[in-house]
Amino acid sequence: MSSVFRDVGLPDTLVSDRDTRFTSEFWTALHAALGTSLIFGSPYHHNTNSRTERVNAVIADVLRCFVDGRQADWPSLIPLVEFAINDSASALGHGYTAFYADRGQHPRRPFMAPRTISDDHGQSGGGLAQHMSLVTGEVRGLMLESQLARKARLDPHRRDVQFKPGDEVLLDTTHTPLPSRDKLSPRWMGPFRVLAKTAPNTYRLDLPPSWRAFSEFNVERLRRYLRRPPALGGDDEEPAPVQGLDGQLEHEVEAILKFSMRAGRPHVLVRWTGLDASGDTWEPLENLTNCEDAIRAFEQARGLVLPRAPPPPPSHACGGVAPPLPPAGYSVDPSPGDLGATLVGRRILYWWPSDGWQLGTVARICAPSASGFTHVVAYTRQTSALRGTADTLLDAASYGQRWVLLSPLAPTGVKRVPRRNRELVSEALPRD
Repeated sequence: MSSVFRDVGLPDTLVSDRDTRFTSEFWTALHAALGTSLIFGSPYHHNTNSRTERVNAVIADVLRCFVDGRQADWPSLIPLVEFAINDSASALGHGYTAFYADRGQHPRRPFMAPRTISDDHGQSGGGLAQHMSLVTGEVRGLMLESQLARKARLDPHRRDVQFKPGDEVLLDTTHTPLPSRDKLSPRWMGPFRVLAKTAPNTYRLDLPPSWRAFSEFNVERLRRYLRRPPALGGDDEEPAPVQGLDGQLEHEVEAILKFSMRAGRPHVLVRWTGLDASGDTWEPLENLTNCEDAIRAFEQARGLVLPRAPPPPPSHACGGVAPPLPPAGYSVDPSPGDLGATLVGRRILYWWPSDGWQLGTVARICAPSASGFTHVVAYTRQTSALRGTADTLLDAASYGQRWVLLSPLAPTGVKRVPRRNRELVSEALPRD
């Protein structure tokens, strides 16, 4: 409003990038009501608005030469840079500048002699209008000539390719952020399914959710994917899951690429069998079953040991097979006994799926609520799932499987006598 509308009015078209301010519903609805057509450029495709991109690069180069060491005075230099660019000869030729094409005369620069009265009033109104008409015609002719020359230079390298929704394409991922990328990663990845045609040369693709990239690309970054039929040795559209050792269907892990701790839980980047880097996903380590070979190969290659999930809780009562290991000085009670206020102050072991058996002390009884928890337990160790106290269910049905009571062991052996007392005893004994 302050720099465009006051000078030239409402534009017919407005070219911009895909910033959220320009793609918001308010912005699009506003310009639809004003009758302005919005054109959004696709990522890393400078032909959409190459002139503006080039001018921005020139402005940045000029500011680098004159900005101070703290780079804080660049806003005050913008008017001078704008004047210098508008007074520079255009690449169209004939020495035309933006000032001359817009006003029909060159501006007075610093250290130039002032204009005379004859220079200001040398032309009448009709003569000035004829001069501006001649300048406008010449500028339009030069622009058309430049556009035709650029078209003749670029057209031989352009591909007239059309896709329709449902087609499979390969994507040039040179400038696309991927979950995993190495120096020798493939440039073309896919295939990806075309969802829609959003512009004459732009298509929206069905990208994996793990990709942090905009899903619309110019046709220059796409190639048609021709899938080999299964009769000729080709693969299916997606690798079918295989049956695991437990009888459940699961996808096969080809390799583990990276390791990261997220929210206190170990995660690994998985390369799935039959898929390329475009199908890599981050998975919790506890979700990887029946793939010990891939985990062991990753540990040997990286020289580290992944934090494995703790063993499952015992499926029998305390007196059965594999009871939880009590800490030193304690034993596991065979039965819970009274589950009321008598548990307050008792030490227990409780099974947490993410952290295994954890030692805690029953602090108090929970207030009656619909959650079903019975007691508040203060846990000794701070883990990913435990932050001090936690509401816990202590019932007879889960005893031995989810929790057990601990009782201190009675002291055994001969009580040690202090050294001073031993000397007194030896003096009191009769001598032969």
